Amino acid sequence: DGIAFTYVQRLRDSLHRWRHHSLFNAIARSLCHEFHHATTTFMIASYLSDHGNAVGFTDTLAQPGKSPDLFVNVARNETLSIEVKCPQSFFWPAQRPSKSDIVRRIEGVIKSARNQITGTAGGVVVIGAGHFCPDFDAEFDQCIKEVVGKGRVSTRVAAVSGVAFFSPQIDG
Repeated sequence: DGIAFTYVQRLRDSLHRWRHHSLFNAIARSLCHEFHHATTTFMIASYLSDHGNAVGFTDTLAQPGKSPDLFVNVARNETLSIEVKCPQSFFWPAQRPSKSDIVRRIEGVIKSARNQITGTAGGVVVIGAGHFCPDFDAEFDQCIKEVVGKGRVSTRVAAVSGVAFFSPQIDG
């Protein structure tokens, strides 16, 4: 039940924070069919913004084809792509995946993300997860480090980050 409350809280926070953004309606529609992806994207955008970055949402209507979810202008003519991936098996209510399945899926999402990284400064792949298991986040982090440590990452990918969330209580 804790993860269900976390979903509601994340949705509330995302709607409140980003409701005035010019692309909000287009992005919010994805909450209906890509809830984990949309809320993770909003969460990453909020984090980057809170830490002084002018983060942008990619307008997929104006930029057809493969593109990142977010971007940051790091210099006058240089952008850093941020591609969010959220495999369904990494989220409740799916059954918790085995360590070998986590590694396999991480390798797959990094490989698929490389074509969406269009920034001149490369890009970051952010992988979202949410299982209500106290040790899932540590294993998830360990698996990302294992995949990156084996060198199974495209040169377009400057970094890989994981965002695991679960909460046994509601704040606010």
